Amino acid sequence: MRARIRKAKMREEVALQTCPPQEVEVRDRLAILNEVFGLYDTMVSVGEFPDLVIETRTGERLRAEVETKSSHFRYHGHDPEGCDLVICWEHDWADCPLPVMTIAGLWSVYQEMKPLGFWFRPC
Repeated sequence: MRARIRKAKMREEVALQTCPPQEVEVRDRLAILNEVFGLYDTMVSVGEFPDLVIETRTGERLRAEVETKSSHFRYHGHDPEGCDLVICWEHDWADCPLPVMTIAGLWSVYQEMKPLGFWFRPC
């Protein structure tokens, strides 16, 4: 558990260097949130497109693309058929054909919890 906390703190330092976040910082912040809140069982970076393969607690595998803004999915010319989920900092594409997970709000919650010493991972 302590190693996980140290790892999360190190990633946090890197993730906080740029604001608003670039795509790589969104990925880093997602990794921190996953370590702290246990969003997914497994999250593996797979390279170009999609960015991640995520395994949920129910064993479902999701192909996820990480973007700073959800509209960047369209701007980058990604095929919605090759992806199950868009994970972004800001959701600005109302007609996105895929489910969108926005992490800015959860990041704010995490930032508010930190000074209180809440470092946990749910069972």
